[in-house]
Amino acid sequence: MATTVVRVNHHTLTLGVVYNELLQSGESNIHTVQASEAFMLVQGQNEQTQFTRRRYRPKMAQANINLLAARMSDLDNFHELFSNDDVMRYWSTAPHKHLSQTEEYLRNMVQGKWNGTRDFVIEYSHSSSAPKSVIGKLGLWDGHEIGFMLNRGFWGQGLMKEAMSTFLQQVWGDEGAQEDLQDIVADTDPRNSACIGLLKSFGFEEIGYREKTGETHLGWCDSVDLMLTRPVTRKESHQCKPR
Repeated sequence: MATTVVRVNHHTLTLGVVYNELLQSGESNIHTVQASEAFMLVQGQNEQTQFTRRRYRPKMAQANINLLAARMSDLDNFHELFSNDDVMRYWSTAPHKHLSQTEEYLRNMVQGKWNGTRDFVIEYSHSSSAPKSVIGKLGLWDGHEIGFMLNRGFWGQGLMKEAMSTFLQQVWGDEGAQEDLQDIVADTDPRNSACIGLLKSFGFEEIGYREKTGETHLGWCDSVDLMLTRPVTRKESHQCKPR
């Protein structure tokens, strides 16, 4: 599982789409993401957690993306992610040399508070009838800071863009919005221009720059901090305020 990284504490992604447009109109003209096809999936584990998931398909790519709770059975796919040099270039740790390192990371995710509600694995198949496989992860690993990875073999296909659109609609959409989540933050390496540019295309704004925030396999790294504030939904915009 080689991938585009985004822990967003030093990663690379492939996003796009102005999220406010997606919420207000149900469609993004910029990236032709159609938000009219929502579906419910009742599976996913924490180990046995049930929740609603949505999927949106680009008009051209017709990709099949699901956001699911992580399971220990995802270990091999996760190790393909975490052992890849390209995927891990701007990550906070060096690529994993041993399967046990990835197993510990995955176990913490599976047992974590946000697994399946704000933190997910990305499942993909190239058609509705094709086999599905886990190709990445995306979510708020601590309930607030966004991070994601995409298998290196799937870069450049707009899949992270689609997954991000689905994720934001799921946590901030009109139905079942997580109202206690008022903003999402990102900690990015300033050398990771692709990551920063893609986050900004979703409405993230720079809020600060910090020097030598962490030492990784690349040496000391600075941080560009970004934030996305929860938009007003259509339901809220139609609510009347008392005089």
